[in-house]
Amino acid sequence: MLDDNAQDLISICTRIIYSLKDPRKVKTHLKKLISPLLCTTDRNLKLISFVFSSIGNIKASISNPLLVIFDKLFPILIKAVDNCQSIGIIESVGIIMKNSMRCIPDHVLSYLSTFISCIKKNFENTGISNYLYYAEFTVSVYGSSEESSQLLLPMIDYLGKITSNLIQSHNSTNEQLISDFLGLCLRCIEYSPKLFFDSQILTSTLELAISVIDTKHSECKTTLCLFLYHLFNYLKNKEPLNDIKEIEVWNFLISKAQEIIKRLFINLVEGQHKAEYLIDLIIKMYLVLPVNCVCYFLDAVKAVLLL
Repeated sequence: MLDDNAQDLISICTRIIYSLKDPRKVKTHLKKLISPLLCTTDRNLKLISFVFSSIGNIKASISNPLLVIFDKLFPILIKAVDNCQSIGIIESVGIIMKNSMRCIPDHVLSYLSTFISCIKKNFENTGISNYLYYAEFTVSVYGSSEESSQLLLPMIDYLGKITSNLIQSHNSTNEQLISDFLGLCLRCIEYSPKLFFDSQILTSTLELAISVIDTKHSECKTTLCLFLYHLFNYLKNKEPLNDIKEIEVWNFLISKAQEIIKRLFINLVEGQHKAEYLIDLIIKMYLVLPVNCVCYFLDAVKAVLLL
């Protein structure tokens, strides 16, 4: 475990270096700070992740010194993940890649194909859901790019297939895995709905979401409610719907609306965590569903009064 003093020292050094006026000095000193750390130990990658987090929080007007460092760092990150024996390493690499994408997106774009291959391979080999988070922040940065969608769409289909296989093979509900996968789908709806609606995972994702409405897993409950909220909101704002897949999803949600509403009300009355998300979703559904679905809300209220 990295101590707070080391974290604070790295953060302070990064900010001091970044405050220098001369871009050449920034690059030189930042390279000196990171170069001794460029080996794949858990501690060193953690330190580098703190450097990148600090840089990610600084709005500088100078050219970004990460351009000099990233080319040398990227192959080290991929090798670290491929040979990984530590969740700490996976998390540190994720922080470094996320902040790199945010700070120097055009530069990282040239490495995107390799990074996506790394995500797919390691998620399939390990089943560790952190790799779904890798995909999630990748979509949040590059999802709106027409060029990147050619790489992102096959990735989403592939990860969806692996997720389904993992859930079926364990014969149990892995709620953290489901939460991370729904988080990925949520990012698609937020940043590039076309990725979600063009994917081959529509039906399986909707069925998966319905299956965990009663979950008591706090993070999964939050992600589920946000996923359904944004999905209903997107479809309502697109009316009238013309795309055949959007119509298919809307019809599925309408067919399941009575069940969803009843279970949400029961969850609320039973005092489950994340009540604010349940209430927001119930209100959103009330506002967007057709008039003939209003009776579902009355039926749900009657059902919970009989509990």
